[in-house]
Amino acid sequence: MSKKTLAIVLCICQLLTVTGCRKVESLHISDVNEETVMIRSDGTVQSGSYEVFEEPYYKEADLKEFMNETIDQFNEEHGKDSVKLSQFTIDKSGKKKIAKAIFTYNSISSYSALNQIEANCYTMEEAVEAGILPEILNVASDGSRVERDEVTAKKEYKVLTIQAKANIMLPESVQYYVNAMLLSLKTAETTGEELAVIVYK
Repeated sequence: MSKKTLAIVLCICQLLTVTGCRKVESLHISDVNEETVMIRSDGTVQSGSYEVFEEPYYKEADLKEFMNETIDQFNEEHGKDSVKLSQFTIDKSGKKKIAKAIFTYNSISSYSALNQIEANCYTMEEAVEAGILPEILNVASDGSRVERDEVTAKKEYKVLTIQAKANIMLPESVQYYVNAMLLSLKTAETTGEELAVIVYK
């Protein structure tokens, strides 16, 4: 490789770094041990489904065909590639079988529609306009509580609302939350009993 070519390659790499180009996060089937939802940095969503069953007549090929038929019908109604089955396995654990699947959605609205779950992503401005932020929120860093006005002042923050029993994985760190429990800097657990509000950046 000539010095000129090398210089061009280095310039391109620097440009990609400056513009924030990076690999999009992905769920791995081995990490799905319960219901999981990943909000990705490019606006797409992945969900990991986990189900234990004992019925001997369930076959992997039949379940996969059923899921693909459901997805095809959904995509016909909501647009091509709204959702796809990314990974699917059935593992044996004694007499029980564990079905794991990862679905990839082109948006939070597709995830919400297919699963019939209330879920939305907002900019802070949109969240304020929609009136979805409660009066008091929990601070992720120390567990204290703050009033809504302090949170809405952070215009660069994003807001997720979701009513589902799952581990919610965010592309950035959780800053404030309601009706959820923090598992890590970027992951919160929700019960599905109440609408969870998660503010992240």
